[in-house]
Amino acid sequence: MSKLNLYTVFHHNLAFSSIPYAHYSYIIEHIYGSLLDMVEEGFKLGLEFTGYTLEVISKVKPGYIDRLKKLWQDGKCEIIGSSYSQAIFPLIPYEVNRKNLVVGLKIYKDLLGMVPRVAYLNEQVYSKALPQLYKEVGYEAIIFDWMNAKKSNNFKEELRYTPVKVIGSGNIRINMIWSDCIAFQKFQRYIWGELDKEEYIDFIKSHLSERKIRNFPLYTSDAEVFDYKPGSLEFKKDGKDMKKMRDLFYTLSSFNWIEIKTPSEILQDFPPEKALTIQTPDYPVRCKKQDKYNLTRWAVTGRDSARMNTQCYRLYHFLSKIKDINSNVDELYKDLLFLWGSDFRTNTTDEKYLEFRDKMGYCLCTVSDVLSEKTSVSETRKRKLPKYSFYEKGRRVTLETQNVKICLLKNKGLAIEKLIFKDVSFFPLFGTIFQDYFKDVSLGSDFYTGHFIMVTERGFQVTDLSATCEVEVEQCPECIIIKNKKAINLKDISCIKEYRIYKDKVKLVYKFYAKGIHPVSFRVGILTLIPEAFDKKSLYYATHNGGCDLEKFYVAGWRISQDEPVNHIVTSGQCLGSTEGLLELGDKEKRVQILTDKSKFYSVPMIHYREIDETFFFRIYNSVCERDELADVLWKGYSEIEFEIKASKTPLAQGSPEIFL
Repeated sequence: MSKLNLYTVFHHNLAFSSIPYAHYSYIIEHIYGSLLDMVEEGFKLGLEFTGYTLEVISKVKPGYIDRLKKLWQDGKCEIIGSSYSQAIFPLIPYEVNRKNLVVGLKIYKDLLGMVPRVAYLNEQVYSKALPQLYKEVGYEAIIFDWMNAKKSNNFKEELRYTPVKVIGSGNIRINMIWSDCIAFQKFQRYIWGELDKEEYIDFIKSHLSERKIRNFPLYTSDAEVFDYKPGSLEFKKDGKDMKKMRDLFYTLSSFNWIEIKTPSEILQDFPPEKALTIQTPDYPVRCKKQDKYNLTRWAVTGRDSARMNTQCYRLYHFLSKIKDINSNVDELYKDLLFLWGSDFRTNTTDEKYLEFRDKMGYCLCTVSDVLSEKTSVSETRKRKLPKYSFYEKGRRVTLETQNVKICLLKNKGLAIEKLIFKDVSFFPLFGTIFQDYFKDVSLGSDFYTGHFIMVTERGFQVTDLSATCEVEVEQCPECIIIKNKKAINLKDISCIKEYRIYKDKVKLVYKFYAKGIHPVSFRVGILTLIPEAFDKKSLYYATHNGGCDLEKFYVAGWRISQDEPVNHIVTSGQCLGSTEGLLELGDKEKRVQILTDKSKFYSVPMIHYREIDETFFFRIYNSVCERDELADVLWKGYSEIEFEIKASKTPLAQGSPEIFL
């Protein structure tokens, strides 16, 4: 019989959203300490810590750090790396992500005397940018979930049992060791008594090969879920879970076909040969476990995620301005890393939520004070106002300049019927596709552009398409504004919509006032592509998902439905990080850039693409709110969000294009 090498990664995270500070001592002593007991008994475990967690432990239980340091230095366990805070890198700008990794590595060195070689991806979220990012700071390998890596990929099953190389941005390659969401859930179920021992051993044995030595992740998830239930007052002070886990390790070690190793030992014994590309156009950012755990979870769901992310971008924007004039910027940057932690955006406790509010307020006030001292008033540049013509006919209004033509539908809340950039395409790039266009009854509706759709907690759909508007035109120093004369008053929300026409771009601006609503989904800046304007074979979208380079995806032949619900509770399946505020679309002849300032109001784009006969349906939604099983969102008061649209015949440039911050 052949052999099965088992390895573990116990994820230690005291920022865990539903763990109060009062429970830290118990967790460190009874859970983290019990895992070290097992290491001392000879089981080579992989133990992963965020830098923040190690800092907290060093203050609460400094003796634990000394014990951990010695065990690692003696080669009895392996410390797996993370970053300072467990932040979702594909939702955060590159500069912040790199800083997060560098600060984490410094803490490992300062507290443990060494730095890890292998890193466990935060919340098991992967994008094409991450191989380059981790390799830049010195990591040799990253750990990610096999079950989600293989989605939409025709990977051979045998790859599940060996390290591989993964190909990221710039063709950068880094070693990857697999975690496994099914395996770690099976492990948890056994420890919690939901599986018999024989059932669980049969599951492990099912991964044994008669011909090859295989490697399998026994457990790669949270440490805090044993002998403790996060979000409750349940303490198992009898240590029943840890005793059962210890017994399991002894049982597994007694089999001559099993050996327990560290992840680095697996990597050393089985150097990767196969190189894989994981991301695909339909699934560009990958997350752990089932589809309900998708990127929107930390972007626009939860208790207050969109506002938190807006403020994080605002603080980042300010820090970028003052980093050369303030010596305190490093501490403020460390606060920003902490505030961008994923756990503030899920089932966080009241005390942690208030800590976010207090710390964010302090940081924003600090940087505002510095900027007010250093900022000088500059003279506004004078630009020549573009000449234009404006006319109304029936339900349509049209404004035309030398370069731009926009036609709006008055009876549909000023939705865009046609948006033409004359130097780029004879056809409108965005606009309305009317009901009889597609020969498929599932698309037998009118599909507009420039509107919003909100779904309320009671299941009602609220949209500005239901309004008939009178329009007015204003001339400003740099642009022409066309907008509704009076606010569109809908159920519990009012809206003024403006189109600002510049020489070579258009801005769509929404001004909302909410009376106190709990939306389950709120999507704005909806854009529908006009198929005749684009070459289907070379059609692509591109954005940043946590890195410094654009990630480009060709869509021909794919079905992409990021906007569609997962179930009756989870309103969307995916989104894009768009971490520099840019989404680009294009083909072999043209490109369109859609830009937004996330420091003013945070949103994430969603792509919907499908092919029908010889044509296609391509739509972009910008979401500011989605729902999952987490807390409801409350909207009350004034908010403003804008999207800038630019078009060009210029081919896609190398490197990062202009960003809108």
